[in-house]
Amino acid sequence: MSATQTHDLLRELSRAGVVVTAAGDRLHYRSETGQPIPAALIARLRDHKAELLAILAGKCPQRGHCWTCGVRLPLEPGLLYAQCAECAVAALGRLRGRGGGA
Repeated sequence: MSATQTHDLLRELSRAGVVVTAAGDRLHYRSETGQPIPAALIARLRDHKAELLAILAGKCPQRGHCWTCGVRLPLEPGLLYAQCAECAVAALGRLRGRGGGA
């Protein structure tokens, strides 16, 4: 799996309300919405654990990248971190589903 495909998987997980983190050589995931995580997504997490760990391990947001999925963003000078449109829309949808948001 290429880095782009791994970032695509992270975006897909984010849209599904799945939070993925790394702790050493372990991958942790949980549902942000309280809904069960589809078995197909869990299988993809397991199948691509090494690639996901490589991106997530020690990941604090990189300058000029989405802080959720890590995709490179065309940011204006002086703006260090942001969220890509897909991750922002997914986060807003999750907030609205919980009764929060705008």
